[in-house]
Amino acid sequence: MSEYPSEKILDEKHDIERSSIVLEEEENSPIPEVAAIVSNKDDPSLPVMTFRFYVMAVIFSLILSFFNQFFWFRTHPMTISTLVIQLLSYPFGRFMAAVLPAGRLNPGPFSIKEHVLVALTANCAGGTAYAVDITVIQKVWYGEDFGFLANFLLILCTQMLGYGMAGVLRRYLVYPAAMIWPANLVQVALFNTLHKEEELKPGQWSRFKFFLVATFGMFCYAWIPGFLFPVLSSIAWICWIKPDNLVLSQLTGAGGLGFGAISLDWNTIVSFLGSPLIIPWWAQVNIAIGFFLIAWVMVPIAYYTNLWDAKKFPILTPDLFRDDGTEYITSKIMTDNVLDEALYKDYGPLRISTFFALTYGIGFAGLSSMMTHTWLYHRHKLVAQWKQSREHTEDIHHKLMQAYPEVPDWWYAALFVSMTAVAIITCEVWDYKLPWWGVLLSILIAAIFALPVGLIQAITNQQPGLNIITEYVIGYILPGYPIANVTFKTLGYISMTQAMTFTSDLKLGHYMKVPPRAMFWAQLLGTVIAGLTNLLTANW
Repeated sequence: MSEYPSEKILDEKHDIERSSIVLEEEENSPIPEVAAIVSNKDDPSLPVMTFRFYVMAVIFSLILSFFNQFFWFRTHPMTISTLVIQLLSYPFGRFMAAVLPAGRLNPGPFSIKEHVLVALTANCAGGTAYAVDITVIQKVWYGEDFGFLANFLLILCTQMLGYGMAGVLRRYLVYPAAMIWPANLVQVALFNTLHKEEELKPGQWSRFKFFLVATFGMFCYAWIPGFLFPVLSSIAWICWIKPDNLVLSQLTGAGGLGFGAISLDWNTIVSFLGSPLIIPWWAQVNIAIGFFLIAWVMVPIAYYTNLWDAKKFPILTPDLFRDDGTEYITSKIMTDNVLDEALYKDYGPLRISTFFALTYGIGFAGLSSMMTHTWLYHRHKLVAQWKQSREHTEDIHHKLMQAYPEVPDWWYAALFVSMTAVAIITCEVWDYKLPWWGVLLSILIAAIFALPVGLIQAITNQQPGLNIITEYVIGYILPGYPIANVTFKTLGYISMTQAMTFTSDLKLGHYMKVPPRAMFWAQLLGTVIAGLTNLLTANW
């Protein structure tokens, strides 16, 4: 006990302050999965947009965008994922930190924030620009070429329009702790594995050692289904009972509905819905039930009851047909790249498989239910989040991000308005046959669906697409104009997709405590590099 009362009071006050600091340090995300993976501490002094970042970001963005676009035209495209860049950039960054002279070119050890920013820049360059397909369609099928400038402007505006929407979406999809974005947690775990030092017990493996062993094991096994024994990719064992039975092949074969088929190839397992290790269990159950009801119940019933003359066409195909089941040649109903109604009546109506028709219908139902669900269950939360977004802190990660200046709203607004103007000018100056109001309508559709789609993706890691609704709307308003149709579809569908990409990356930066303004400029850098490289590669 202290000799003087005043010293006792000071000691007690000091103890209280220390206790409050400990509680502050122990504060964590209310989401268990996030709390287990994402650090609740930050070092604002770590370098971010360094010389090393720019060198690696540009090099890896060029490599990724060129490689993926070059092999995109194969029947089975080869792609390099952002994960590869995430791995390669680590030793490359360590190497640059070791050989560059200390100073502005080399501010110290390669930091985890530099690494995150390099990976996110490359992520913007990872996917091939959807609008490149429009330029290819024009050249190959319609004998048109509007020139490099028109093509580049179309790619630029379709890739960047969604970024402007992210300025509004971040209040609902980035700041709230409940918006976890499951795929980002995997990347956070990998970054931590590469950069964080661990306190290990004797004999305990480090994360990095486990990662190396697992990677080596997967590398060795991938050769078996990939090259040595490809049949492991899809084992249709039920077909072995009677290989020449047509119905059995349609229901259980690899080219049919796949009843009971087994795959031992991880690439096949993750090819459509992504890794099951990322998607929440309850979401996987919902997806599995939906698949079972549609693909294994509705489709067989419709096909074998000959709904819409289903048996004239294969049970599972995206091809187009005439009434007699022969191939539908679209060039026979076109005049000057526009649908000729007289030729169409003579040639006959276009038919699609029953499976294709049912999945289109389910797609429309899914979009409608998504909007209804958002309104019924989330509207009050969304309004409250908007009101509280400027002063309310959701969790420890949002509090830590207050150390960095946020991207002003007018940056996003300026980007959105300027890209909208570029889209209108491009479609009006060059003959895309899409009027200015069509451009605005496509962007409006993307803006309306962006938040509901974002809510689903942030929670389930699944992104519903707008391709069917955009095709339907413009096909009804401007029938017979294929280039206008695909341009409208790209502006509506890809704008929303890019908004999700940017918002997801903002959440990753939120988890890793990367300054938002650095994220903004890194995203734009990667997108411009990718669009230019994609177009040059496709033309080449």
